[in-house]
Amino acid sequence: MQEVKKELGREAVILETRHLPGPGGSLVEIVAAVDYQDDHFVPGLAIDHFCEPFEKEKLSGCVPTKRPTGFLASAGYRELRQEVVLMKKMLNRLLEATGFPEDWPAGAVWTELYQRLLLKGMPEEVCRSLLERTAAQLSVEQSLSKKTVVGCLARQIISDVPLLDYERLGRLVTLVGPTGVGKTTTVAKLAAFFHQQKNEEIALISVDTFRLGATAQIREYARRLQVPLRVVKSHAAMEKALAEFSSRDRVIIDTMGRSHHDEKGLQALQQMLPASREATSLLVIPAGIQEDDLLDVLVQFRRFAYSALLFSKLDETTCHGMLLRGCQLAKLPLSFFTTGQLVPEDMEEASGERVASLLLDLH
Repeated sequence: MQEVKKELGREAVILETRHLPGPGGSLVEIVAAVDYQDDHFVPGLAIDHFCEPFEKEKLSGCVPTKRPTGFLASAGYRELRQEVVLMKKMLNRLLEATGFPEDWPAGAVWTELYQRLLLKGMPEEVCRSLLERTAAQLSVEQSLSKKTVVGCLARQIISDVPLLDYERLGRLVTLVGPTGVGKTTTVAKLAAFFHQQKNEEIALISVDTFRLGATAQIREYARRLQVPLRVVKSHAAMEKALAEFSSRDRVIIDTMGRSHHDEKGLQALQQMLPASREATSLLVIPAGIQEDDLLDVLVQFRRFAYSALLFSKLDETTCHGMLLRGCQLAKLPLSFFTTGQLVPEDMEEASGERVASLLLDLH
């Protein structure tokens, strides 16, 4: 970025990067341009292609190989901008004409909220249902007040969010989910939550011997929290560890991540886990997941009989629509949210107020 700004100025932005084969090793191509501010041609506007071999997995200086200037504003970029403006106009006309049922109140407030919920990643049918039910609770006069409408909509979202009754959590808590969703870190956060806030005696069991460094990571968390840990590789070892921890108030089990397309891996994991009435499974899902992927995960992991959803990485997305959509599709409550890497600080109990705040940008 420093090299790009040196060539094009402080207003330069990177439009695209891609890897290319080339002599002497891999190349990276960076397409950059000066930010386009208005409808007039901006002197010095350019598009640059920077290519340089990787050296020990990093770039050692970017050298511009070609620099055609001046065409972007007058041709490609101007045309693209006009298309975007046209699409916005078409969207607004569509919303005005067919975006709302006849019983929705007219006004900019409802259009704004509808678009905001869509941008948060909520499916159209969910947005429409929320706004329809909200409109049914308000008079015509109340519907013209943005503060009143937002408050009523927030209360509707809160009422739509089912929450886990923590008294019904089993003594054995197992975290399952796809790869890379932060299960091991969440196990440590849960251990701290039950130990420090609920004053429980905790033990940890890990079956994640597949991922590189996973055992070392969970061992370090256990050391910091001063709780016992057992790493197991078979169902027999699992039963032995559970017997050893029979006097503990809570045992939290960390599992290796498995792709929802990995049928053999899911079956192997299922065979290792305990089948006990004391067990509760929580399905860990990243907050930024797309609905199609969410559906696949919900279906493929149902073999673990999960009782609630735990959404992770709320801090890594601005599209939080699946927090509400997830519990609707699964017909299950929310348990916890994780919001960063810090242990135990970046975890909170799920709440409808938090979901409403994220979806409506309330502060």
